[in-house]
Amino acid sequence: MSPRRTLPLLPVQGTGSTAPAPAVVERLHSLPLQTVDDIRAAFPGLPVEEIPAPGHFQNLRVLTTATCAMRCGYPGDDTMWCHNEGLDRNGVQDADLDAMRATVARIRHDRDITQVTLAGLEPRLNDDFVRFIAHLRADGIEKVSLVSHGLKLLPWLDRLKDAGLSDVVLSVQAFERQAYADIMGHDAFPNVLQVIDHAATIGMPIAINRVLLRGFHQDIPGCLDWIDHRRLRVRLYDVMWMPRQDAQWLRNHISWQEITHLWADRTERITVWTYGLPGRVNIVWWLHGGASVETNLNHPRTQHTAPVCQRCRVKDACLEGWMGCGIRITPDLKAAGCVLRPDLALPLATPDGRYVEAARLDTYLAGTDHLT
Repeated sequence: MSPRRTLPLLPVQGTGSTAPAPAVVERLHSLPLQTVDDIRAAFPGLPVEEIPAPGHFQNLRVLTTATCAMRCGYPGDDTMWCHNEGLDRNGVQDADLDAMRATVARIRHDRDITQVTLAGLEPRLNDDFVRFIAHLRADGIEKVSLVSHGLKLLPWLDRLKDAGLSDVVLSVQAFERQAYADIMGHDAFPNVLQVIDHAATIGMPIAINRVLLRGFHQDIPGCLDWIDHRRLRVRLYDVMWMPRQDAQWLRNHISWQEITHLWADRTERITVWTYGLPGRVNIVWWLHGGASVETNLNHPRTQHTAPVCQRCRVKDACLEGWMGCGIRITPDLKAAGCVLRPDLALPLATPDGRYVEAARLDTYLAGTDHLT
Protein backbone atom coordinates (compact mmCIF):
# COMPACT_ATOMS: atom_id res chain seq x y z
CA MET A 1 0.00 0.00 0.00
CA SER A 2 1.04 3.58 -0.53
CA PRO A 3 2.53 5.21 2.57
CA ARG A 4 0.57 7.95 4.22
CA ARG A 5 1.37 11.24 2.53
CA THR A 6 2.45 14.35 4.33
CA LEU A 7 0.93 17.26 2.46
CA PRO A 8 1.34 20.96 3.02
CA LEU A 9 -1.54 22.48 4.94
CA LEU A 10 -4.01 24.42 2.84
CA PRO A 11 -3.97 27.98 4.14
CA VAL A 12 -7.23 29.59 5.03
CA GLN A 13 -8.57 31.52 2.07
CA GLY A 14 -9.63 35.10 2.67
CA THR A 15 -9.24 38.54 1.20
CA GLY A 16 -6.15 37.41 -0.70
CA SER A 17 -8.04 34.72 -2.59
CA THR A 18 -7.50 34.66 -6.32
CA ALA A 19 -10.29 34.46 -8.88
CA PRO A 20 -10.68 31.32 -11.01
CA ALA A 21 -8.87 30.99 -14.33
CA PRO A 22 -11.03 31.49 -17.45
CA ALA A 23 -10.63 27.78 -18.33
CA VAL A 24 -12.16 26.83 -14.97
CA VAL A 25 -15.13 29.10 -15.49
CA GLU A 26 -15.61 27.90 -19.06
CA ARG A 27 -15.69 24.25 -18.02
CA LEU A 28 -18.14 24.79 -15.19
CA HIS A 29 -20.45 26.97 -17.25
CA SER A 30 -20.48 24.49 -20.14
CA LEU A 31 -22.06 21.71 -18.07
CA PRO A 32 -25.41 20.99 -19.73
CA LEU A 33 -27.63 20.35 -16.71
CA GLN A 34 -28.44 23.56 -14.85
CA THR A 35 -32.15 23.34 -13.97
CA VAL A 36 -34.85 20.81 -13.17
CA ASP A 37 -36.22 21.30 -16.68
CA ASP A 38 -32.83 20.23 -18.04
CA ILE A 39 -33.13 17.01 -16.02
CA ARG A 40 -36.59 16.33 -17.40
CA ALA A 41 -35.41 16.92 -20.97
CA ALA A 42 -32.30 14.76 -20.61
CA PHE A 43 -34.15 11.81 -19.07
CA PRO A 44 -37.63 11.88 -20.63
CA GLY A 45 -38.35 8.26 -19.71
CA LEU A 46 -37.97 8.82 -15.97
CA PRO A 47 -40.67 10.36 -13.78
CA VAL A 48 -39.38 13.44 -11.94
CA GLU A 49 -41.10 14.44 -8.71
CA GLU A 50 -40.45 17.89 -7.26
CA ILE A 51 -40.65 17.93 -3.47
CA PRO A 52 -41.46 21.20 -1.68
CA ALA A 53 -38.48 22.47 0.28
CA PRO A 54 -37.91 25.39 2.61
CA GLY A 55 -36.19 28.46 1.33
CA HIS A 56 -32.95 27.44 3.03
CA PHE A 57 -31.31 24.53 4.80
CA GLN A 58 -32.93 24.12 8.20
CA ASN A 59 -30.04 22.42 9.91
CA LEU A 60 -26.91 23.36 11.78
CA ARG A 61 -23.56 22.06 10.58
CA VAL A 62 -21.55 21.97 13.79
CA LEU A 63 -17.76 21.79 13.46
CA THR A 64 -16.16 20.56 16.67
CA THR A 65 -12.53 20.40 15.53
CA ALA A 66 -10.17 21.67 12.84
CA THR A 67 -8.04 18.52 12.74
CA CYS A 68 -8.18 15.47 10.50
CA ALA A 69 -5.89 12.48 9.94
CA MET A 70 -6.83 12.22 6.26
CA ARG A 71 -5.18 14.24 3.49
CA CYS A 72 -7.71 14.07 0.70
CA GLY A 73 -5.81 15.32 -2.33
CA TYR A 74 -5.10 14.96 -6.01
CA PRO A 75 -3.23 11.68 -6.56
CA GLY A 76 0.40 12.24 -7.49
CA ASP A 77 0.22 15.91 -6.46
CA ASP A 78 0.91 17.33 -3.02
CA THR A 79 -2.24 19.44 -3.14
CA MET A 80 -5.35 18.80 -1.09
CA TRP A 81 -8.67 19.38 -2.80
CA CYS A 82 -10.40 19.16 0.60
CA HIS A 83 -11.83 22.56 1.49
CA ASN A 84 -11.30 21.89 5.21
CA GLU A 85 -14.77 23.34 5.89
CA GLY A 86 -13.15 26.73 5.31
CA LEU A 87 -10.99 26.30 8.43
CA ASP A 88 -7.26 26.70 8.85
CA ARG A 89 -6.42 23.05 9.42
CA ASN A 90 -4.93 22.55 12.88
CA GLY A 91 -5.18 26.31 13.32
CA VAL A 92 -8.33 26.47 15.47
CA GLN A 93 -8.72 24.94 18.91
CA ASP A 94 -11.29 22.21 19.46
CA ALA A 95 -14.71 23.48 20.43
CA ASP A 96 -15.72 23.93 24.04
CA LEU A 97 -18.65 21.52 23.84
CA ASP A 98 -20.57 23.18 26.68
CA ALA A 99 -20.33 26.53 24.91
CA MET A 100 -21.24 24.86 21.61
CA ARG A 101 -24.28 23.25 23.22
CA ALA A 102 -25.44 26.64 24.49
CA THR A 103 -24.89 28.20 21.06
CA VAL A 104 -26.87 25.44 19.34
CA ALA A 105 -29.69 25.85 21.87
CA ARG A 106 -29.83 29.59 21.23
CA ILE A 107 -29.98 29.26 17.46
CA ARG A 108 -32.43 26.37 17.70
CA HIS A 109 -34.77 28.50 19.79
CA ASP A 110 -34.56 31.51 17.50
CA ARG A 111 -34.74 29.66 14.18
CA ASP A 112 -36.69 26.45 14.87
CA ILE A 113 -33.75 24.17 14.08
CA THR A 114 -34.48 20.44 14.37
CA GLN A 115 -31.38 18.84 12.82
CA VAL A 116 -27.67 19.01 13.58
CA THR A 117 -24.87 17.60 11.44
CA LEU A 118 -21.63 17.00 13.34
CA ALA A 119 -18.80 17.51 10.92
CA GLY A 120 -15.12 18.12 11.35
CA LEU A 121 -13.00 18.34 10.05
CA GLU A 122 -13.01 14.87 11.71
CA PRO A 123 -14.93 14.92 15.00
CA ARG A 124 -12.78 13.80 17.92
CA LEU A 125 -14.35 10.68 19.41
CA ASN A 126 -14.28 10.61 23.20
CA ASP A 127 -16.61 10.49 26.20
CA ASP A 128 -17.30 14.23 25.99
CA PHE A 129 -18.42 13.90 22.38
CA VAL A 130 -20.79 11.05 23.28
CA ARG A 131 -22.30 13.19 26.05
CA PHE A 132 -22.58 16.12 23.63
CA ILE A 133 -24.77 14.05 21.33
CA ALA A 134 -26.94 12.96 24.24
CA HIS A 135 -27.30 16.59 25.34
CA LEU A 136 -28.33 17.71 21.86
CA ARG A 137 -31.08 15.12 21.78
CA ALA A 138 -32.17 16.04 25.31
CA ASP A 139 -32.32 19.69 24.22
CA GLY A 140 -34.85 18.85 21.51
CA ILE A 141 -32.74 18.23 18.42
CA GLU A 142 -34.67 15.55 16.54
CA LYS A 143 -31.89 14.30 14.28
CA VAL A 144 -28.14 14.25 14.89
CA SER A 145 -25.93 13.10 12.00
CA LEU A 146 -22.20 12.45 11.99
CA VAL A 147 -19.89 13.02 9.02
CA SER A 148 -16.74 10.92 9.34
CA HIS A 149 -13.99 9.11 7.48
CA GLY A 150 -14.61 6.26 9.89
CA LEU A 151 -10.96 5.86 10.80
CA LYS A 152 -11.57 5.38 14.56
CA LEU A 153 -15.32 5.01 14.44
CA LEU A 154 -15.78 1.24 14.76
CA PRO A 155 -15.35 0.86 18.56
CA TRP A 156 -17.55 3.91 19.19
CA LEU A 157 -20.56 3.14 17.01
CA ASP A 158 -22.62 1.36 19.64
CA ARG A 159 -22.12 4.09 22.25
CA LEU A 160 -22.87 6.83 19.72
CA LYS A 161 -26.10 5.11 18.74
CA ASP A 162 -27.10 4.67 22.38
CA ALA A 163 -26.43 8.39 22.95
CA GLY A 164 -28.89 9.28 20.21
CA LEU A 165 -26.88 9.50 17.00
CA SER A 166 -29.34 9.18 14.11
CA ASP A 167 -27.12 8.28 11.17
CA VAL A 168 -23.57 8.37 9.81
CA VAL A 169 -22.30 9.84 6.55
CA LEU A 170 -19.01 8.20 5.60
CA SER A 171 -16.53 9.93 3.30
CA VAL A 172 -15.27 7.18 0.97
CA GLN A 173 -13.35 8.60 -1.98
CA ALA A 174 -12.79 5.31 -3.81
CA PHE A 175 -14.10 1.75 -3.72
CA GLU A 176 -10.77 0.13 -4.47
CA ARG A 177 -8.11 -0.12 -1.77
CA GLN A 178 -5.13 1.35 -3.63
CA ALA A 179 -7.13 4.22 -5.09
CA TYR A 180 -8.57 4.95 -1.64
CA ALA A 181 -5.06 5.21 -0.19
CA ASP A 182 -3.80 7.30 -3.11
CA ILE A 183 -6.61 9.84 -2.74
CA MET A 184 -7.12 9.94 1.01
CA GLY A 185 -3.54 9.43 2.12
CA HIS A 186 -4.38 6.54 4.41
CA ASP A 187 -4.71 2.79 3.80
CA ALA A 188 -8.02 2.46 5.63
CA PHE A 189 -10.49 1.05 3.09
CA PRO A 190 -10.88 -2.31 4.91
CA ASN A 191 -11.77 -0.39 8.07
CA VAL A 192 -14.52 1.50 6.23
CA LEU A 193 -16.10 -1.77 5.11
CA GLN A 194 -16.05 -3.02 8.70
CA VAL A 195 -17.75 0.17 9.88
CA ILE A 196 -20.51 -0.21 7.29
CA ASP A 197 -21.07 -3.87 8.12
CA HIS A 198 -21.24 -3.17 11.86
CA ALA A 199 -23.59 -0.24 11.33
CA ALA A 200 -25.95 -2.57 9.49
CA THR A 201 -25.75 -5.04 12.38
CA ILE A 202 -26.82 -2.47 14.98
CA GLY A 203 -29.35 -0.70 12.76
CA MET A 204 -27.40 2.53 12.22
CA PRO A 205 -28.31 4.15 8.88
CA ILE A 206 -25.31 4.87 6.64
CA ALA A 207 -24.84 7.08 3.60
CA ILE A 208 -21.65 7.53 1.59
CA ASN A 209 -20.08 10.76 0.34
CA ARG A 210 -17.78 10.53 -2.66
CA VAL A 211 -15.93 13.27 -4.55
CA LEU A 212 -15.33 12.39 -8.19
CA LEU A 213 -11.86 12.61 -9.74
CA ARG A 214 -11.00 12.00 -13.39
CA GLY A 215 -9.19 8.70 -13.86
CA PHE A 216 -10.45 7.43 -10.49
CA HIS A 217 -14.10 6.90 -11.35
CA GLN A 218 -13.91 3.55 -13.13
CA ASP A 219 -15.00 1.78 -9.95
CA ILE A 220 -18.42 3.49 -9.96
CA PRO A 221 -20.28 0.51 -11.56
CA GLY A 222 -18.89 -1.79 -8.89
CA CYS A 223 -19.79 0.76 -6.23
CA LEU A 224 -23.37 0.87 -7.54
CA ASP A 225 -23.60 -2.93 -7.38
CA TRP A 226 -22.29 -2.80 -3.83
CA ILE A 227 -24.76 -0.15 -2.58
CA ASP A 228 -27.61 -1.83 -4.44
CA HIS A 229 -27.04 -5.04 -2.51
CA ARG A 230 -27.12 -3.09 0.77
CA ARG A 231 -29.79 -0.53 -0.24
CA LEU A 232 -27.55 2.38 0.63
CA ARG A 233 -27.26 5.92 -0.72
CA VAL A 234 -24.09 7.27 -2.30
CA ARG A 235 -23.73 11.01 -2.80
CA LEU A 236 -21.53 11.90 -5.76
CA TYR A 237 -19.99 15.36 -5.67
CA ASP A 238 -17.95 17.25 -8.23
CA VAL A 239 -14.57 18.22 -6.84
CA MET A 240 -14.72 21.82 -5.68
CA TRP A 241 -12.45 24.38 -7.26
CA MET A 242 -10.20 26.06 -4.70
CA PRO A 243 -8.24 29.30 -5.10
CA ARG A 244 -4.76 28.85 -6.53
CA GLN A 245 -5.53 25.28 -7.66
CA ASP A 246 -6.61 25.95 -11.25
CA ALA A 247 -4.17 23.55 -12.94
CA GLN A 248 -4.79 20.69 -10.52
CA TRP A 249 -8.54 21.15 -10.75
CA LEU A 250 -8.56 21.23 -14.54
CA ARG A 251 -6.53 17.99 -14.74
CA ASN A 252 -8.71 16.10 -12.28
CA HIS A 253 -12.22 17.48 -12.60
CA ILE A 254 -14.97 15.23 -13.91
CA SER A 255 -18.61 16.03 -13.30
CA TRP A 256 -21.25 13.50 -12.34
CA GLN A 257 -23.10 14.90 -15.35
CA GLU A 258 -20.56 13.12 -17.58
CA ILE A 259 -21.28 9.66 -16.11
CA THR A 260 -25.05 9.56 -15.57
CA HIS A 261 -25.17 6.68 -18.08
CA LEU A 262 -23.67 4.49 -15.36
CA TRP A 263 -26.88 4.63 -13.31
CA ALA A 264 -29.61 6.04 -15.59
CA ASP A 265 -30.59 2.55 -16.81
CA ARG A 266 -30.78 1.37 -13.20
CA THR A 267 -33.06 4.27 -12.19
CA GLU A 268 -36.81 3.96 -11.78
CA ARG A 269 -37.62 7.53 -10.70
CA ILE A 270 -36.06 10.85 -9.73
CA THR A 271 -36.93 13.19 -6.89
CA VAL A 272 -35.68 16.76 -6.67
CA TRP A 273 -35.94 19.56 -4.16
CA THR A 274 -34.67 23.10 -4.45
CA TYR A 275 -33.39 25.37 -1.71
CA GLY A 276 -33.94 29.04 -2.49
CA LEU A 277 -30.81 29.91 -0.55
CA PRO A 278 -28.25 28.95 -1.84
CA GLY A 279 -30.24 28.13 -5.00
CA ARG A 280 -29.18 24.52 -4.98
CA VAL A 281 -31.11 21.59 -6.46
CA ASN A 282 -30.69 18.19 -4.82
CA ILE A 283 -31.40 15.19 -7.05
CA VAL A 284 -32.01 11.62 -5.89
CA TRP A 285 -31.89 8.86 -8.46
CA TRP A 286 -33.83 5.91 -7.04
CA LEU A 287 -32.44 2.63 -8.31
CA HIS A 288 -34.64 -0.38 -8.95
CA GLY A 289 -33.21 -2.35 -6.04
CA GLY A 290 -33.91 0.34 -3.43
CA ALA A 291 -30.49 2.00 -3.32
CA SER A 292 -30.06 5.60 -4.47
CA VAL A 293 -27.57 8.05 -5.95
CA GLU A 294 -27.69 11.68 -4.87
CA THR A 295 -26.21 14.53 -6.89
CA ASN A 296 -26.47 18.33 -6.81
CA LEU A 297 -27.25 20.88 -9.48
CA ASN A 298 -24.95 23.38 -7.83
CA HIS A 299 -24.15 25.37 -10.95
CA PRO A 300 -22.45 28.76 -10.62
CA ARG A 301 -24.70 30.27 -13.27
CA THR A 302 -27.95 29.59 -11.39
CA GLN A 303 -26.93 29.06 -7.82
CA HIS A 304 -25.77 32.29 -6.26
CA THR A 305 -28.99 33.91 -5.10
CA ALA A 306 -27.60 35.72 -2.03
CA PRO A 307 -26.42 39.30 -2.59
CA VAL A 308 -23.05 38.48 -1.07
CA CYS A 309 -22.54 35.81 -3.75
CA GLN A 310 -23.52 38.09 -6.59
CA ARG A 311 -20.75 40.48 -5.65
CA CYS A 312 -18.10 37.86 -4.82
CA ARG A 313 -14.97 37.57 -6.97
CA VAL A 314 -14.99 33.73 -6.87
CA LYS A 315 -18.69 33.21 -7.66
CA ASP A 316 -18.06 31.99 -11.20
CA ALA A 317 -16.37 28.86 -9.86
CA CYS A 318 -18.00 28.41 -6.45
CA LEU A 319 -19.95 25.16 -6.14
CA GLU A 320 -21.43 25.78 -2.72
CA GLY A 321 -23.11 29.16 -2.49
CA TRP A 322 -24.07 31.04 0.63
CA MET A 323 -25.17 28.69 3.42
CA GLY A 324 -24.66 25.81 1.00
CA CYS A 325 -24.65 23.18 3.76
CA GLY A 326 -26.85 24.99 6.24
CA ILE A 327 -25.75 27.25 9.06
CA ARG A 328 -22.14 26.25 9.69
CA ILE A 329 -20.81 26.86 13.22
CA THR A 330 -17.03 26.70 13.55
CA PRO A 331 -15.18 25.39 16.64
CA ASP A 332 -14.47 28.97 17.74
CA LEU A 333 -18.21 29.75 17.67
CA LYS A 334 -18.54 31.68 14.43
CA ALA A 335 -21.22 31.42 11.79
CA ALA A 336 -19.53 30.69 8.47
CA GLY A 337 -21.54 31.19 5.30
CA CYS A 338 -19.06 29.91 2.72
CA VAL A 339 -16.02 27.61 2.77
CA LEU A 340 -14.27 29.79 0.18
CA ARG A 341 -14.77 33.01 2.16
CA PRO A 342 -13.92 32.38 5.83
CA ASP A 343 -13.04 36.05 6.05
CA LEU A 344 -16.80 36.67 6.14
CA ALA A 345 -17.41 34.56 9.26
CA LEU A 346 -19.48 36.18 12.01
CA PRO A 347 -18.63 35.69 15.73
CA LEU A 348 -21.74 34.44 17.48
CA ALA A 349 -20.72 35.49 20.96
CA THR A 350 -18.44 37.98 22.63
CA PRO A 351 -15.74 36.90 25.09
CA ASP A 352 -18.05 37.88 27.98
CA GLY A 353 -20.78 35.54 26.69
CA ARG A 354 -23.16 37.95 24.97
CA TYR A 355 -24.76 36.52 21.82
CA VAL A 356 -25.03 38.35 18.56
CA GLU A 357 -28.33 40.15 18.17
CA ALA A 358 -31.00 38.20 16.30
CA ALA A 359 -31.46 40.94 13.69
CA ARG A 360 -27.74 41.00 12.96
CA LEU A 361 -27.68 37.22 12.56
CA ASP A 362 -30.71 37.37 10.26
CA THR A 363 -29.03 39.76 7.84
CA TYR A 364 -25.82 37.73 7.95
CA LEU A 365 -27.57 34.46 7.14
CA ALA A 366 -29.44 36.13 4.29
CA GLY A 367 -26.11 37.30 2.84
CA THR A 368 -27.26 40.89 2.62
CA ASP A 369 -24.77 42.82 4.75
CA HIS A 370 -21.35 42.12 3.26
CA LEU A 371 -18.98 44.04 1.07
CA THR A 372 -16.86 41.61 -0.99
